[in-house]
Amino acid sequence: MKLLFKLAKDNLKRNKEIYLPYFITLIISVVIFFLIVNFALNPSIDGEIKEYERMESISNEQGSYTIKNEREVRTSELGDTYIRLRSLLFKTTIMVAVMSVIFNLYSVNFLNRKRSMDYGIYNVLGMDKKHINKLVVLEISLLNLTAIFIGTITGIVLDRFNFLTMSKVFNLDEIIKSYISPRAIIYTLILFIVITLTSSLWTTIYLSSKKTLELIYGKRSENKGIIFNIVFSILGILLIGLGYFFASKYSFSSLYKEDQFMELPKLALVIFLIILGTYLLFQGFTTVIIEFIKKFKGIYKRKNNFVAISNLSYRLRENAVSLGTITILGLMLLLFIFLSLVSYYGFTKEEKQGDLYIEVFDENYTEDIKSFVSKVVEKEGFEIDSSYEMGVLAGIEVKEKDNIEILKNHKLIRYLSLAKVSEYNRVFKENVKLREDETIIFGNILESKEEMEREILPTITLFGEKLKVKAIESSDDNEILESFRNSYLLLIPDKLYEELEEKHYKVPENVVDIDEEGNYISDTGEKVYSPIDKSSKYLIYKFKGDENKIYNFMKSISTNGTELYDEDLSYYFTYHFNPKFIDSNIITRGSYIFASIYLTILLALNFFMILYYKQIVEGYKDVDQFKKLFKIGLDEKEIVKTMNRQINIFFFLPLVISVIHFIFSSKILSNIVVYINISSNNEMKRYIVIAILVYIVFYIGIYYITLKKYRTIILNRTRIKD
Repeated sequence: MKLLFKLAKDNLKRNKEIYLPYFITLIISVVIFFLIVNFALNPSIDGEIKEYERMESISNEQGSYTIKNEREVRTSELGDTYIRLRSLLFKTTIMVAVMSVIFNLYSVNFLNRKRSMDYGIYNVLGMDKKHINKLVVLEISLLNLTAIFIGTITGIVLDRFNFLTMSKVFNLDEIIKSYISPRAIIYTLILFIVITLTSSLWTTIYLSSKKTLELIYGKRSENKGIIFNIVFSILGILLIGLGYFFASKYSFSSLYKEDQFMELPKLALVIFLIILGTYLLFQGFTTVIIEFIKKFKGIYKRKNNFVAISNLSYRLRENAVSLGTITILGLMLLLFIFLSLVSYYGFTKEEKQGDLYIEVFDENYTEDIKSFVSKVVEKEGFEIDSSYEMGVLAGIEVKEKDNIEILKNHKLIRYLSLAKVSEYNRVFKENVKLREDETIIFGNILESKEEMEREILPTITLFGEKLKVKAIESSDDNEILESFRNSYLLLIPDKLYEELEEKHYKVPENVVDIDEEGNYISDTGEKVYSPIDKSSKYLIYKFKGDENKIYNFMKSISTNGTELYDEDLSYYFTYHFNPKFIDSNIITRGSYIFASIYLTILLALNFFMILYYKQIVEGYKDVDQFKKLFKIGLDEKEIVKTMNRQINIFFFLPLVISVIHFIFSSKILSNIVVYINISSNNEMKRYIVIAILVYIVFYIGIYYITLKKYRTIILNRTRIKD
């Protein structure tokens, strides 16, 4: 046993170039898992949840619960949020655990392929499979257990910093206390010890299933023939094309279709089609292309091209599954980078938006309400930095019975808002002019201007009135128009606005209910149908001054609203405020940011490790080939040139395909980002481009690191000086 132990230690030292990335990645995986699960098991969070459940239980039994102090006020507000936070943290730990298991097995598979010759030689020298298996298990155990120990200690050390960062973002300084959970340590040890045992079992099965010659020389894949490759190519292209089609069909521009909301089964279908199509594409299409290039003798028969293309054909065929996996992992990494970016942007964007939004139901009281708000602000000790007001007819559902036709596809259900052109000019200091039969349409949904131009009729019908569409505009990055998110805003002539308001705004004063057909029911029992749901003035305020006073004021009106209550005016307006003042929103948004960042880091590290191992394994495989080329007369310069040409195609093919997948599938992301405060097509495009650039830079960084290692292996073992 001592001899095996010494041999295992020597093997790990001798092969440190391949074990070091695995070792570091495993340590970071342990750290990330521990930090997340330790925060999820924080007893302060558990205590707040139990207290909230106790208050809810008493309220359900007795019909109400009397809040006794400020602590219970906060618990009643945030109890449900703490439950969601803990649920998200546990889900994230599950994702980290699953990713750790999958990537660990994938990495161990590469390590086995690299070390298989060593194991085969041991067998030839007289060591039986039983002792080889013991040696391998000992190597994995030494490596993994050391990484688990270092990772756990590092996690405990970093937990304080992690806690301070998260509690600061979540505004939990006074409630949640830092704590090292013994259960978190136990769960971490159990998970990664199980991973170690699984890796050991996986490797012993691998060794037991291979013959000695297969371990030493490997097993080459057979060419399936051009017919199979063509069939795989066609199937791959068709499946990917279907995936792209469904991804665009279920984009945000279709969210209002009654029967085509983007559901999880449809999302799963898109993912399945793209993944399967990608594997088939690498199985067949790449080989077909190489065989096609070979037919062009002028290109193929050139000395450097001949060598590179011949070897590339074999490498693509043998590594089709690996290349497909790298492409899909690259797509996943792109998605996580994108989600991390938009989550952070959506969180910070709230800081720049208006603080208070007031909807005035009766225009006659607008000035009184503005004066009332000014007095309240002055009394609270801060100032109004800026304010906007705009009159709008809102909540107009597109229905054929109301003689409204806006879109070419009548199955689409859209909600409209109407505004006077004079109001628009006053607010935005412009000089837009409309004829009596013209309108300008602003779209504030995640559609491009080109998409809206395709969908919107050139002449629309609005309550029987024919209006020519003078222009279709996007309301990207316009905070005021963002108030009408997910709907079209139509600028119309003032006279038409007033006529439509008089004819079609019929909401009774004392509404007690709305029936299934959309009729308003008054307190007298009268049913009234009003095509226009709201006739309101929207007031948007941005405050300046003492941030604590502003925050306390907004927090106060969020709980009881007494500061903005006036006996004579409060009936005529309602309000909401920036989510940045809502602790539950801060916790929810912040938790998504942390989860996406942690998962992105973990995926990026494992992605790097897989690409690194792929190049190392291929480098050792290609040594014999380049030795032969050196012996038949190719000089160092020609070999390096051939090597670079081959590796460039092999390495960057997954990059190109993963970016193409991401671009064509990006429309489906609009179903997600609309809930992360991304409300314009320009914002969406901007972060798609940034995500792609970050991914490309990261990928190229891996390329140069692995290229250097690949060249070192080839040049050193073919006795060529670099």
